[in-house]
Amino acid sequence: ARGKGAYKVMGNEVPADMFGNLFGRNRDKDFWNTARALNKAKYVQNFKGNTPVEGLLSSMGRVYGDNIAQGSVALAAPMLLSNNAEEVVVV
Repeated sequence: ARGKGAYKVMGNEVPADMFGNLFGRNRDKDFWNTARALNKAKYVQNFKGNTPVEGLLSSMGRVYGDNIAQGSVALAAPMLLSNNAEEVVVV
C-alpha cells in the first residue's frame, strides 16, 4: 500500500490522505519517530550501564512505584478533605 494513492479497507479503496496525511504531514512517520524516541529514553533511563536483569527490575519498579504513589494519593485525598468539613466556626 505504500507509494499508492489509496489503501484497501474492507475491500474498498480509501484515499491515503484519510490515514497518512494531516495538514501536509505524514502522521505514520511522526508516530514511529515518537515511538523510537520514547523507547530510546526508556533504554537510557533503565538499561544503559546496567545488566538486562537490573534494567528490567528498574523499569518495573518505576512503573509499580508510580502506581503505588498514585493509589496512596487517591486513597488519602478523601480523608484529608473530610477533615475540613468538621471544623466549626463560632461567631
